[in-house]
Amino acid sequence: MLSVGLFRETQEQFDCSWNEISKKCNVVGVDEATAFAWPSCALCNNELLAELPDRRYFCNKCGATVPTVTNMSLAVYVTSLLLPLHCSIKVQLAQETILGLLTASISTVEGYDLTSLLGQEIGPLLCLVVQTRTSEDDNKGFLLEQLPGIQ
Repeated sequence: MLSVGLFRETQEQFDCSWNEISKKCNVVGVDEATAFAWPSCALCNNELLAELPDRRYFCNKCGATVPTVTNMSLAVYVTSLLLPLHCSIKVQLAQETILGLLTASISTVEGYDLTSLLGQEIGPLLCLVVQTRTSEDDNKGFLLEQLPGIQ
């Protein structure tokens, strides 16, 4: 479910049916420019790390020498059969959703094949509307950001 909270005037301005996208949606596109990963300290989540031998890192914040955790960023385009064709929904996914999608994907040395995400079902997600737009041909677009840790 993509649950979206909108101000009434925003909801009335755009005629996409928000009740209809509160269902599970399918991934129909991946914004590859938002797809990246970076290491952070497993203890304090600091990103300022010095690489050491044996895939270990020294954290410049807490002073620990620890393995890292990998943070990820990814935005996808979603659709539903009940969503009007003139509406475009892009969702910046939270870490746990990204991991869930990628678990089902094939990983290579270079990373993941993002096209393997197409057609996967996501939801329920609780999202915040970050941006709305209307194109010259009256298509509606929405950028949503998933709120982390809330399912």
